[in-house]
Amino acid sequence: MPGSSTEKVTYLTRYQVPARAPGRVPKAAGSNFRVCNDIRYDGLHHYVIPVPEGKRRRCGGDNCGSRGRTMCCKCNIGFCVDCFRNFHTQ
Repeated sequence: MPGSSTEKVTYLTRYQVPARAPGRVPKAAGSNFRVCNDIRYDGLHHYVIPVPEGKRRRCGGDNCGSRGRTMCCKCNIGFCVDCFRNFHTQ
């Protein structure tokens, strides 16, 4: 906790939770961005396109951590060639 001991006691008394140190905000568990299933499985206009500016994106497929230069233009998620079809079919 940042600050002096009296600041800590005051904060704990007032809010009953410890103060966070400055820095990055942690992600909530399970807060990964996903496309809603209606769009994901609609079968319309899902095309593999190159990632803009030639950068690389982590694959959005389950249990795949590869990084590639292709993505779905509708979902805006990076995919390796192997995972693209699996992601869009039920």
